Amino acid sequence: PLVVSYRTVDGTAIAGSDYTPVSGVLFFSGNDTARAINVPVLADGIDENDESFRIILAGPFAAPRELTLTILGDAVFR
Repeated sequence: PLVVSYRTVDGTAIAGSDYTPVSGVLFFSGNDTARAINVPVLADGIDENDESFRIILAGPFAAPRELTLTILGDAVFR
């Protein structure tokens, strides 16, 4: 099996204010090619510009990988 750890990291979006921080481990086996990471977005009722945060992936690859997620002003991911 392939094991990949993940964690969220603030960008312009702030954990606890704009989204709920998450971390954990993903397990892949056999022909698995995808896993979901759920990151709750917090609606604060404030009309804001788009904000982003990152998910850092660490596993058996040469260096950590990261994904940037954007929360649109009305609390929708892009």
